[in-house]
Amino acid sequence: MSVEAILARRQTELTGRLITEQEAQDLKKELQPSLLPSWLLNLFLTYPLVETTFRLTEAQDNSGLGVQMKWLSPEQMINETTEAFPGIAAASLGYLAIGMCLGGSGDPYFVKSTSGSDLLLVRIPHDAVNGEQRLREYLVEIVSANLSEFLDKARIS
Repeated sequence: MSVEAILARRQTELTGRLITEQEAQDLKKELQPSLLPSWLLNLFLTYPLVETTFRLTEAQDNSGLGVQMKWLSPEQMINETTEAFPGIAAASLGYLAIGMCLGGSGDPYFVKSTSGSDLLLVRIPHDAVNGEQRLREYLVEIVSANLSEFLDKARIS
């Protein structure tokens, strides 16, 4: 099932808000087009993802750590991707920040926007960036191989 089909099915469970047209313009202006495919931007305009909380148990999370993630606002996506580490280092490799950890680590969640129409979802620890400010991809924690799978099985609050 596609990301959009799952979001359509679970739309009434989403507790967040839609992005505004101004926020969509800000995302397009501030982020590289390769980081924000138009279909992904359209999801943000169609489904109330911003500020929705998603949870996975340790068993459901491919990294084995469990997930407590709040979907970022467009301003936070821009800031985390372009003004902070690990986002700056991750963006050059095709990662877009979409979530913040509510479990205490503060490690942001990203989708790999260059991974097709069903994006890889990862958590990137702050210490995954080395002294030269490069992302050490072997330290990236894969949460779900597909965003659709994550959205399908996550508990929403």
